[in-house]
Amino acid sequence: MKPLPVRLELPRIVRVVYDARTGRVVHTHHAIVLPNAKAPSEEQLDADAISLAGKVGGHPTNSLKVLTVKSDEFRDDTIYAVNTATGKLEQTGKASRPKISEPL
Repeated sequence: MKPLPVRLELPRIVRVVYDARTGRVVHTHHAIVLPNAKAPSEEQLDADAISLAGKVGGHPTNSLKVLTVKSDEFRDDTIYAVNTATGKLEQTGKASRPKISEPL
């Protein structure tokens, strides 16, 4: 009998990169750490998130900030903005794209 495949639930690290002036989210950065692998530092995660937002999205990195979000509080099908007064993530709508976990 063939063994059933095992799906690992790995912890997901979520960073939201946003424009510090407007609160507009320009990039969401997801990282996972494989078992027995060394996790990157918080500073490295933030630097990687800002770097990718600049390279992929063409955003000037000097106006960007990073917010750490608990993975269970972040939904892939939701549109967010950061309240620049409080520094908190706020839901602004629903995304019209499939969830990351859904097949295309």
